[in-house]
Amino acid sequence: SDIHEVTGSSNFKSIINELNTTVNPDFTIITGDISDHGTPEQYAKYLEDKELFTNPVYTTPGNHDVRWLNANGKKDFTNKIGPLYQSFDYKGVHFVLLDSTVNLELDGKINNAQLEWLKDDLAAIPKDMPVIMFAHHPFKINNNITARHELLDAVKGYNVIAYMSGHVHYYGNVVEDGVPVNYITYVKDNMEQDYVTIK
Repeated sequence: SDIHEVTGSSNFKSIINELNTTVNPDFTIITGDISDHGTPEQYAKYLEDKELFTNPVYTTPGNHDVRWLNANGKKDFTNKIGPLYQSFDYKGVHFVLLDSTVNLELDGKINNAQLEWLKDDLAAIPKDMPVIMFAHHPFKINNNITARHELLDAVKGYNVIAYMSGHVHYYGNVVEDGVPVNYITYVKDNMEQDYVTIK
């Protein structure tokens, strides 16, 4: 999470190398702030670095990706990087990638259209199927995601085993309405070059 291209490029490439040579994950999910200011040059650098992965990579937007350049931040992300939110199944687990960003804002929100999409998405899977959600903003700070209770209500009755996020630039975890919420540290300026693996 929180690569902040181009500043974080060197650390990002070191992590990619370790993942490719040591971990060999089935896929990688990056939870936003892939750029510092959402500029075309920063997106291009992210895409260049991302090509170094030897496994599939999924990317969610972060506030830095849609906040700074202009009000078309989400459109720019979609055009250059990929969908704002999506889901897929892998080895019996349902992975949900959400867009918690608001154009030109620091804090996040899961909007109504996305909540309706999520309800339809979850309705198509067995209730006992493990679900892991990913988004940029964590729940650690109560006002860090507005509509957080609506999101938690939408997943009630499903087997949500984790919500993974970034944004705060350090590790931690809390439990919200029975859902473990983990926030992971950043790539930019992080000489430890940390990442999180899910087994």
